[in-house]
Amino acid sequence: MLLSCAWNALTDMNARIDGVGLDTVEHIEQHYVDERGLPTSSLSWLQENYIKPGKLGLKSDKGGLYAPPAPGTRTKILFLNIGLGEPLGGKPMKEILNAGEILSITAEDRASKPVALVRNLPMPDGIDTCDGRMYWTNMGVPSENDGTVLSAKLDGSDVQTVIPAGQVHTPKQLHIDQTAKKLYFCDREGLRVMRSNLDGSEHETLIETGDWRNEPDKAAVQHNWPVGITVSRKLNKFMWTQKGGSKASDGTIYSASLEMPKGSTASNRKDIEVIQEKLPECIDLEMDDESGFLFWTDRGELPLGNTLNKKQMFGDAPAVEKVLGRQIVSDHGNCETCFVKVHY
Repeated sequence: MLLSCAWNALTDMNARIDGVGLDTVEHIEQHYVDERGLPTSSLSWLQENYIKPGKLGLKSDKGGLYAPPAPGTRTKILFLNIGLGEPLGGKPMKEILNAGEILSITAEDRASKPVALVRNLPMPDGIDTCDGRMYWTNMGVPSENDGTVLSAKLDGSDVQTVIPAGQVHTPKQLHIDQTAKKLYFCDREGLRVMRSNLDGSEHETLIETGDWRNEPDKAAVQHNWPVGITVSRKLNKFMWTQKGGSKASDGTIYSASLEMPKGSTASNRKDIEVIQEKLPECIDLEMDDESGFLFWTDRGELPLGNTLNKKQMFGDAPAVEKVLGRQIVSDHGNCETCFVKVHY
């Protein structure tokens, strides 16, 4: 048992060194040699066997103390930057509104720095992947009808338009049904929940909370704004949020069948159910069919807002849900960021 514990500690330490990078270890060893006059034998051995051959750890495709991970065992995280966190003074409005990026990092590499895959995007908001491509929404200018849905290869090349400007107003979260190969996305100012094939064909409206062109009174009410969306194949439903006003506790999560009921339209379907209501300001969703939990982020006011939440959608709900009808997983953070993991 003692030997086993010692071996586990050693392998864990070696894994940490690979994560930090052997070039970092070299810098530390060089400091000890320079400042304390220690022998150079260990430093020279490290340089000859690892640094010069480029075996720097997880940051190198040549590995380090361990062999490089096999293809398919590392995780790339894609995330969106709308570009509004940088100093904006002196920049023209066009540049500000087209400063969005798709960034990636490697989860297992602690020294990994974000790499920009696609730049100059008009307010990107939702992203997902399927069959070697990533798909994302661009909100555009919220007051204009100029949102788009685009796709590209996972390295950012071969950018293609899926849903062109004029066919979606302000697209928000995007979710891909990996079984049916369908895109689901919410159109906030367009007051719609929409679906299409991966190439943009069969573009249809599933939910319509109002006619944004002819019913400005409905378009002005934020409770009518669809934002987040996810799909449960197990329940044969899609779920979406209508966020409500800022800090208004008027947010609601709804669900409806993947198939439109006969005789119904997007504006009058009768199969809509309320999953959770009177939420601070619910934003994005994710359904885990394996565990049965629906996860969502909530902005809104503390203590119930600015939280990451979950709710049991099938099976016996835990006792902790009886108070709020949901569980608060994390609070007091900036609970709006959306990312997706891609294995390669």
